[in-house]
Amino acid sequence: SLSGIHLLAHDGIGMPPVQRVTQEGPYQHGATQVNARLAPRVITLSLAMAHDDNWNTAWLYRNALTDMLNDIEHELYLDVTLPTFFLTAATVRMNVHYLDSLTMPRAGEHDGFDRSVLQLIAHDPVWYDPATEVVALAVTAGGEGLMIPMEIPFGLGGADVDLTDTITYPGTWISYPIVKITGPIENPVLTVVSDADGNTEKLDFTGITIAAGHYYEVDCRYGYKTALDDTGANKIGELTSDSDLATFAIRPHPYLEDGINTFHFTGVSATNATACTITYYNRYI
Repeated sequence: SLSGIHLLAHDGIGMPPVQRVTQEGPYQHGATQVNARLAPRVITLSLAMAHDDNWNTAWLYRNALTDMLNDIEHELYLDVTLPTFFLTAATVRMNVHYLDSLTMPRAGEHDGFDRSVLQLIAHDPVWYDPATEVVALAVTAGGEGLMIPMEIPFGLGGADVDLTDTITYPGTWISYPIVKITGPIENPVLTVVSDADGNTEKLDFTGITIAAGHYYEVDCRYGYKTALDDTGANKIGELTSDSDLATFAIRPHPYLEDGINTFHFTGVSATNATACTITYYNRYI
């Protein structure tokens, strides 16, 4: 149990640092920003570990901390519980690695506590609700379909697919989804409106047939950016060259008014087994 470890202070859980790329002309005063992106963030935790007269409990807590952090290759989850009125999520999570400072110095007797500092680094500096959102687009024979949130995708079929659905996104930062298209379907294309001007991004498998009982899964998350079929075979080459795998995303307000994301899914030769699901996390800066 780590119940004897108390958090005294923390830093780094607010806004992450921002990297700004600029360029300067030969006679320019100042600079022109080309783009900006979030940088990895460092989170610092000041800890106090209770000890008994022989310091036995302090050593137990030290050992528990080092055991938790000693796998430097794999991520840890840092969860923060929030007031229920703050966000739609009661708990938000950030994936972190141990960075520095847990040298565990000792400076004699204190007030029953041994103090240490722990620094963590989040290479993806955005918080997220650890509960995944899964939305299934209802496949119909034409016109607009219905949005059905459910854990098991289910399609209502027709020969041709041409539907428009919306997702109201409560997050405050861009979320890159995982899209799963289940056959049978030919020429499946999923587009999403990407800005207030109505521009769109797409995942386009024109010229491709996904057979009944099979699926393609496109992972748009950074660090992944893959398109695989149900056997694990790479299908990224079957996306058209003008597809937007790098940027296809669900966007918050004010990118899109009130966070309303509009999707359009098309294809032919569908049946009642055909489905398209969008899985994502609500993410918060």
